[in-house]
Amino acid sequence: MDTRRETLPFQHWQDWLTLVLGIWLFISPWVLHYVTIPTAMGVALVIGAMLFIVSLISRFAFHVAEELIDVILGLCLIASPYVLGYAVASIPTNNAIVVSILVTLASLLSVWDWGHGAAHPA
Repeated sequence: MDTRRETLPFQHWQDWLTLVLGIWLFISPWVLHYVTIPTAMGVALVIGAMLFIVSLISRFAFHVAEELIDVILGLCLIASPYVLGYAVASIPTNNAIVVSILVTLASLLSVWDWGHGAAHPA
């Protein structure tokens, strides 16, 4: 089974959502004023940039690997406040949880859509 799609502009809302979430996560330390929490800021910058880059890659060719990377990034993001010790800071923790849920759901829905023919051009 071929898991790639033809090169087409962002066909799915999931691609756009992940791209926007990557940008949001990257700028959220300044917007939500948690730049004084270095660990939370570092996580937001790194995972935000990675989500953005993976979204751009998926723009050129769909492959389940890109969606799997997004799921892994989402799981890392949701675990980061607890594993890295900034869970007591509610703003970055809540931001990480909401973004990770949205990224993970969007990625899983993208794979589901692909499996049901929505990603295949008519």
